[in-house]
Amino acid sequence: MNFLFPQFLWALLALSIPILIHLFNFRRAKKIYFSNVNMLRHVKQTSSSKLKLKHWLVLFSRLATVFFLVMAFAQPFMPSNDGKQLSGDVVLYLDNSQSMSNLTGTEAPGLDVSIGMISEVLKAYPRETRFQLITNDFAPFSNHAKSKVDVEELLTELSYSSIVRSPDEIVGRMELGATEKDIYWISDFAYSPEQPVSDGDSVNNFKLVAIAFPVSANIFIDTVYLESPFLIEGQTNTLFVSLRNTGEEIKTDMPVKFFVNDIQAGALTTDLVPNGQTTLSFELNMALEEFNRCHLSIDDFPILFDNEFYLTLNQSPRVRIMEIRGRTASSAIGRVFANELLFDLQSFNAGNIDYGSFEDAELLVINEVDQLNSGLEAFIKSSLDNGRTVLIIPSSQSFDGGWTNIYSALRQSVQTNLQEIAQPDLNNPFFKNIFEASADKMEMPAAAMQMSWGNNGDHLLKYRSGAPYLTRTNASSGVLYLLAASLAPTSSTFSNNALFVPIMYKMAIGARSTKGRLYYTLDEILLTVNGSEVTDTDLYKLSGNGQEIVPGQQSVGANVRLELPRFMMQAGYYDVKFRDELVDALAFNLEKGESQLKPLPEESVLELFNTVEKKEIINVLSPEDLEKNLNERFNGKELWKYALILALAFLLIEVLLLRFL
Repeated sequence: MNFLFPQFLWALLALSIPILIHLFNFRRAKKIYFSNVNMLRHVKQTSSSKLKLKHWLVLFSRLATVFFLVMAFAQPFMPSNDGKQLSGDVVLYLDNSQSMSNLTGTEAPGLDVSIGMISEVLKAYPRETRFQLITNDFAPFSNHAKSKVDVEELLTELSYSSIVRSPDEIVGRMELGATEKDIYWISDFAYSPEQPVSDGDSVNNFKLVAIAFPVSANIFIDTVYLESPFLIEGQTNTLFVSLRNTGEEIKTDMPVKFFVNDIQAGALTTDLVPNGQTTLSFELNMALEEFNRCHLSIDDFPILFDNEFYLTLNQSPRVRIMEIRGRTASSAIGRVFANELLFDLQSFNAGNIDYGSFEDAELLVINEVDQLNSGLEAFIKSSLDNGRTVLIIPSSQSFDGGWTNIYSALRQSVQTNLQEIAQPDLNNPFFKNIFEASADKMEMPAAAMQMSWGNNGDHLLKYRSGAPYLTRTNASSGVLYLLAASLAPTSSTFSNNALFVPIMYKMAIGARSTKGRLYYTLDEILLTVNGSEVTDTDLYKLSGNGQEIVPGQQSVGANVRLELPRFMMQAGYYDVKFRDELVDALAFNLEKGESQLKPLPEESVLELFNTVEKKEIINVLSPEDLEKNLNERFNGKELWKYALILALAFLLIEVLLLRFL
């Protein structure tokens, strides 16, 4: 035990005062005359022992009162065995994601509580300590450690961020070296268990402070999609809205409102079962402009940050498709893309191709071409280099070895027997919203095999043997689809199967530019727009939410790739402009994982930091609790309060002894 003010211990000399009072009784004896003292002797003998006991108890209580009163002024404490203040920098990570707007047990938002905790950490360290403050924005101030005063000023400017960071990203931002540092990680720990810290750390001390929320149930809009992916003027369409309830209680009469260009276009109510999902639909039978900024609104308290869901309904331009046909090519491609309201299809025979007339095609279909000449080979490579989509359908007659120049894994196959295709994996993102309803069993086509490519790529359809039938893979800057058999009736029944049209349409939708995509999430870094080549003076700009952003951009063929600055963007609408002309309207929403508010249990939090050797969870509910915790860690356990309580207790005992004994 140590003392904060040991000089007060000299006051223990005051213990002699009660002893002196006890030894010298200064009261003058008073004589009383009695005629017969025989009976008084007996009384005196029986009460003197009781009086001596009382005097000794009073003396002890007085000594104890003085002793503990002196101890209270000297402020004793028990030094901590493991707590120490390191002389190096301290790293502070503060989770300022939107989920931290939830209310804690004190009715204060989680971010406000976290800022208060950071302030207490600052107070606990010497003034010369430097602190690296990191938030989800990865703002420039987090690049280097700063003084205590600078960090206190930064805390007053913090606000919520739309960005969600994984633990690995956060650790990667920290300035860590060979010197031991204290790292305070303040978060609600609503991470996915599949996002652990990958790099090992045996040097630094990770102090994990979890912000607890009494309410973690949330209702949010999970997915929005159109019945028909093409929004055509004058044609009715349906907007489907999927809502999710993460709570353990049923939610009744939840209102859902739909707005188009800030005008309410529909309103519905629905019930949501616990941990369940429901889908609503809004008919789109109103007149729409070329670009329409829409949003869906729900009323869910106290979690408000995800009550608005933004989307754009932009009239769909026709998808430009170029088909290059072999001599015996099937007409299935011409039939499936025959709708002139949706597609702009140009077909050329392999021996008579006008490359210049349709060089801006978004989808290039190589349909059963027998021989691959140098011009066609160069055009396919150029299309992939420019970020376009290419579908290769092999010929049933022959296989040209030049296909390996397009994709090195391509090989000829001579299996002429029709083999049944296995059921597709409907969890594959390619098939998302591709069917109105998913059945357990679908009637599947059968096909021969004229081309193979091993296990490379994302296999959308497979033979029952496991060999790929339809595969999607990235090639150069574009997307390459490979089909194992021709569409001729003798080689495949695919073109007559119910899967054929939705799969071809999904390819075409994926091939077109950003127009037609309802929304993006703020964790997406790259997007592509169809437009003019950028120069030093002519650049694309994003305008919205009171901001004008010039993103990083690069021309790729007929498209322009934009690199989005995540730390600057917010949920809402952004107009894409080029030379002050509106090119596209985009909508951005928070990542869906941010609405999953259930924090990880303590053992799962520790598992996230399994590669970190020195880690601990600090269980506190408020900044005051953290202040007390840090004081006990660095200054030891304070005992002066207990000493003061004991001093008052013994004073009370003395009063009781004098009154009743």
